[in-house]
Amino acid sequence: NPQSRADKAEVGDFTQSIYYQMAQMLLAQQQMSAEDSEYLLQMIAHPGTTGLDVEKDMFVFVGKDKNTVLSQPEVGMLFNVKNPKEVETFLGWIAGKIGVEPQTENGVTFLEIADQYTTYIAYTKESFLLYTETNPEVAEVKATVMQLLSQKKSESLMAMPEIASALNEA
Repeated sequence: NPQSRADKAEVGDFTQSIYYQMAQMLLAQQQMSAEDSEYLLQMIAHPGTTGLDVEKDMFVFVGKDKNTVLSQPEVGMLFNVKNPKEVETFLGWIAGKIGVEPQTENGVTFLEIADQYTTYIAYTKESFLLYTETNPEVAEVKATVMQLLSQKKSESLMAMPEIASALNEA
Protein backbone atom coordinates (compact mmCIF):
# COMPACT_ATOMS: atom_id res chain seq x y z
CA ASN A 1 0.00 0.00 0.00
CA PRO A 2 1.16 3.59 -0.50
CA GLN A 3 1.86 4.26 3.19
CA SER A 4 4.09 1.20 3.60
CA ARG A 5 5.95 2.17 0.41
CA ALA A 6 6.42 5.70 1.74
CA ASP A 7 7.71 4.26 5.02
CA LYS A 8 10.17 1.98 3.17
CA ALA A 9 11.39 4.89 1.09
CA GLU A 10 11.72 6.98 4.24
CA VAL A 11 9.68 9.75 2.61
CA GLY A 12 8.92 11.48 5.91
CA ASP A 13 6.65 14.51 6.14
CA PHE A 14 5.22 15.08 2.66
CA THR A 15 4.78 18.80 3.30
CA GLN A 16 8.59 19.06 3.36
CA SER A 17 9.02 17.37 -0.02
CA ILE A 18 9.88 18.96 -3.34
CA TYR A 19 6.55 17.69 -4.71
CA TYR A 20 4.58 19.60 -2.12
CA GLN A 21 6.66 22.69 -2.83
CA MET A 22 5.94 22.27 -6.56
CA ALA A 23 2.22 22.01 -5.79
CA GLN A 24 2.47 25.21 -3.75
CA MET A 25 4.15 27.01 -6.64
CA LEU A 26 1.59 25.76 -9.17
CA LEU A 27 -1.32 26.75 -6.96
CA ALA A 28 0.21 30.19 -6.41
CA GLN A 29 0.08 30.73 -10.18
CA GLN A 30 -3.65 29.96 -10.32
CA GLN A 31 -6.33 32.53 -9.85
CA MET A 32 -7.86 31.22 -6.66
CA SER A 33 -8.38 32.45 -3.17
CA ALA A 34 -5.82 31.78 -0.46
CA GLU A 35 -8.51 29.73 1.30
CA ASP A 36 -9.05 27.49 -1.75
CA SER A 37 -5.32 27.10 -2.27
CA GLU A 38 -4.85 26.12 1.38
CA TYR A 39 -7.72 23.61 1.13
CA LEU A 40 -6.13 21.94 -1.90
CA LEU A 41 -2.72 21.86 -0.26
CA GLN A 42 -4.27 20.13 2.76
CA MET A 43 -5.83 17.55 0.41
CA ILE A 44 -2.45 17.00 -1.23
CA ALA A 45 -0.64 16.70 2.09
CA HIS A 46 -3.32 14.52 3.68
CA PRO A 47 -5.15 12.73 0.85
CA GLY A 48 -6.97 10.44 3.28
CA THR A 49 -9.17 13.38 4.27
CA THR A 50 -10.76 13.21 0.79
CA GLY A 51 -12.45 9.94 1.74
CA LEU A 52 -10.21 7.88 -0.53
CA ASP A 53 -8.54 4.87 1.03
CA VAL A 54 -4.90 5.81 0.53
CA GLU A 55 -3.74 2.91 2.67
CA LYS A 56 -4.83 0.44 0.00
CA ASP A 57 -3.36 0.04 -3.45
CA MET A 58 -4.42 2.44 -6.15
CA PHE A 59 -4.14 1.69 -9.83
CA VAL A 60 -2.96 4.04 -12.57
CA PHE A 61 -3.45 3.23 -16.23
CA VAL A 62 -2.54 4.95 -19.45
CA GLY A 63 -4.02 4.34 -22.88
CA LYS A 64 -3.31 5.82 -26.28
CA ASP A 65 -5.75 6.74 -29.03
CA LYS A 66 -4.94 4.20 -31.73
CA ASN A 67 -6.05 6.54 -34.52
CA THR A 68 -3.29 9.12 -34.14
CA VAL A 69 0.37 8.85 -33.28
CA LEU A 70 0.63 12.31 -31.72
CA SER A 71 -2.48 12.16 -29.55
CA GLN A 72 -2.37 12.77 -25.83
CA PRO A 73 -2.70 9.64 -23.70
CA GLU A 74 -5.82 8.76 -21.80
CA VAL A 75 -4.95 8.54 -18.12
CA GLY A 76 -6.90 6.99 -15.29
CA MET A 77 -6.54 6.38 -11.58
CA LEU A 78 -8.65 4.00 -9.55
CA PHE A 79 -8.95 4.22 -5.76
CA ASN A 80 -10.91 2.42 -3.09
CA VAL A 81 -13.30 4.61 -1.14
CA LYS A 82 -12.89 4.60 2.63
CA ASN A 83 -15.47 7.24 3.56
CA PRO A 84 -18.17 7.98 0.95
CA LYS A 85 -19.40 11.09 2.82
CA GLU A 86 -15.92 12.66 2.71
CA VAL A 87 -15.66 11.85 -1.02
CA GLU A 88 -19.02 13.53 -1.61
CA THR A 89 -17.92 16.59 0.39
CA PHE A 90 -14.65 16.88 -1.52
CA LEU A 91 -16.29 16.44 -4.92
CA GLY A 92 -19.09 18.80 -3.93
CA TRP A 93 -16.42 21.41 -3.25
CA ILE A 94 -14.83 20.79 -6.67
CA ALA A 95 -18.21 20.87 -8.43
CA GLY A 96 -19.08 24.16 -6.74
CA LYS A 97 -15.75 25.72 -7.76
CA ILE A 98 -16.08 24.80 -11.42
CA GLY A 99 -19.84 25.24 -11.66
CA VAL A 100 -20.93 21.76 -12.65
CA GLU A 101 -23.54 19.51 -11.12
CA PRO A 102 -22.68 15.85 -10.37
CA GLN A 103 -25.06 13.40 -12.03
CA THR A 104 -25.92 9.98 -10.65
CA GLU A 105 -26.92 7.04 -12.85
CA ASN A 106 -27.35 3.45 -11.65
CA GLY A 107 -25.48 4.11 -8.40
CA VAL A 108 -22.51 5.80 -10.09
CA THR A 109 -21.98 9.54 -9.65
CA PHE A 110 -20.28 11.35 -12.53
CA LEU A 111 -18.57 14.71 -12.55
CA GLU A 112 -17.28 16.07 -15.87
CA ILE A 113 -14.56 18.72 -15.84
CA ALA A 114 -14.09 20.19 -19.31
CA ASP A 115 -10.93 22.14 -19.99
CA GLN A 116 -8.16 21.50 -22.52
CA TYR A 117 -8.73 17.82 -21.75
CA THR A 118 -11.88 16.35 -20.37
CA THR A 119 -11.62 14.77 -16.96
CA TYR A 120 -14.28 12.47 -15.63
CA ILE A 121 -14.66 11.56 -12.03
CA ALA A 122 -16.92 8.64 -11.29
CA TYR A 123 -17.51 7.12 -7.92
CA THR A 124 -19.58 4.65 -6.01
CA LYS A 125 -19.53 3.90 -2.30
CA GLU A 126 -16.65 1.46 -3.00
CA SER A 127 -14.60 2.94 -5.87
CA PHE A 128 -13.37 6.27 -7.20
CA LEU A 129 -12.21 6.62 -10.80
CA LEU A 130 -10.46 9.65 -12.28
CA TYR A 131 -10.21 9.47 -16.07
CA THR A 132 -8.83 12.05 -18.50
CA GLU A 133 -9.36 11.92 -22.24
CA THR A 134 -8.72 14.40 -25.05
CA ASN A 135 -11.54 13.59 -27.50
CA PRO A 136 -14.34 12.13 -25.47
CA GLU A 137 -17.74 10.95 -26.51
CA VAL A 138 -19.64 11.31 -23.24
CA ALA A 139 -21.87 8.26 -23.75
CA GLU A 140 -18.86 6.12 -24.65
CA VAL A 141 -16.89 7.29 -21.62
CA LYS A 142 -19.83 6.62 -19.30
CA ALA A 143 -20.24 3.13 -20.76
CA THR A 144 -16.53 2.42 -20.22
CA VAL A 145 -16.65 3.78 -16.67
CA MET A 146 -19.74 1.71 -15.85
CA GLN A 147 -17.98 -1.38 -17.19
CA LEU A 148 -14.83 -0.69 -15.16
CA LEU A 149 -16.68 0.04 -11.93
CA SER A 150 -18.89 -3.04 -12.23
CA GLN A 151 -16.00 -5.35 -13.08
CA LYS A 152 -15.71 -8.34 -10.79
CA LYS A 153 -12.32 -9.18 -9.31
CA SER A 154 -12.34 -12.44 -11.28
CA GLU A 155 -12.47 -10.36 -14.50
CA SER A 156 -9.66 -8.01 -13.55
CA LEU A 157 -5.89 -8.23 -13.91
CA MET A 158 -5.70 -8.96 -10.18
CA ALA A 159 -7.36 -12.32 -10.90
CA MET A 160 -4.23 -13.40 -12.77
CA PRO A 161 -1.88 -14.93 -10.16
CA GLU A 162 1.31 -13.71 -11.85
CA ILE A 163 0.05 -10.10 -12.01
CA ALA A 164 -1.34 -10.11 -8.46
CA SER A 165 1.89 -11.61 -7.16
CA ALA A 166 4.07 -9.06 -8.97
CA LEU A 167 1.94 -6.15 -7.74
CA ASN A 168 1.90 -7.41 -4.17
CA GLU A 169 5.71 -7.76 -4.19
CA ALA A 170 6.25 -4.23 -5.52
